[in-house]
Amino acid sequence: MLRLDPLSEAEFTDLMSRCGGGASSNVAVAVSGGADSMALVLLAHRWAQAAGISITALTVDHGLRKESQAEALKVKAWLSVRGIKHEILTWQPPKNMTTALQARARTARYGLMIDWCLGHNAGAILLAHHLGDQAETVLMRMKKRSTLYGLGGMAPVRDQNGVNVCRPLLSVPKSRLIATLNEHGQDWVEDPSNQNLAFERVRVRAQMVQLEKQGITAERLAGVAKSARAVCDVIDKAADILTESSVSELEGPKTKVSLAFVKAPNRVAERALSKLLMKVGKCDYPPNPEKLKRLLEWMGKPGQKARTLGGTIIRSQNCGFEIVKEISRKVSR
Repeated sequence: MLRLDPLSEAEFTDLMSRCGGGASSNVAVAVSGGADSMALVLLAHRWAQAAGISITALTVDHGLRKESQAEALKVKAWLSVRGIKHEILTWQPPKNMTTALQARARTARYGLMIDWCLGHNAGAILLAHHLGDQAETVLMRMKKRSTLYGLGGMAPVRDQNGVNVCRPLLSVPKSRLIATLNEHGQDWVEDPSNQNLAFERVRVRAQMVQLEKQGITAERLAGVAKSARAVCDVIDKAADILTESSVSELEGPKTKVSLAFVKAPNRVAERALSKLLMKVGKCDYPPNPEKLKRLLEWMGKPGQKARTLGGTIIRSQNCGFEIVKEISRKVSR
């Protein structure tokens, strides 16, 4: 049954404790001006006041629409009236950018906000993804035949360059966020791109309406994510134990992996290897699952001296393997 009641302060405090958002005394909130992020910043403001935590709202003027600057200034004015600190960060999109528009803009936004957090000692940033967003993410990843980790959807909290990226609203339907705004008498910005069927997420959102008629609701899809993430947590713990027992750092940038590593259960070894390559290669995202599987198979029966993946070089040795960051080669002109 669709809930239309506003989110209470007590509920939000509980959600924040679950995602670890209160572990820092200085927190940022990503605010686009849309209904979801405006509800989040109002809830976060009350929570921060009660907890003695400093918050700053961050709005990125993405420049993709001519209205973006005016919208950022409107958000600033709204929050100023409520005594909420606010910063506008500006992104200059590349000229003639036409492919993967939303993905590239999202990466740029996150980069600007994480850099701001690092420069202002903010240990966490709050994002307003809600129950519907989680369900759409699971559905999109199912269509792409994602791994178990992909079906886990968006994580409630993850570390990015030392900043906790927190999503406290993943269990909250959008209807309750709208009710929260109405309770506070707060308006919001409507982004026309949310109606543009050229974007995959918008198409999936439209498909959700039909799926819900068949009983495939946002709650059930989010439940799939929760179950998958619970299994992933078990695998992660086993992968960490495997890493502790079979991986060691050598002099300089080299990492050594013992032969015991490849004798572990496949899923555990794959996860441990994925995390290890991300760490050594300094990558924000895991390597391709199929390539990772082939690499692990090679490590079980190495037929050549070295392989590369995820910005790293993996070299076979008598007592195991050595992993180093791959140095990019400059092309002479």
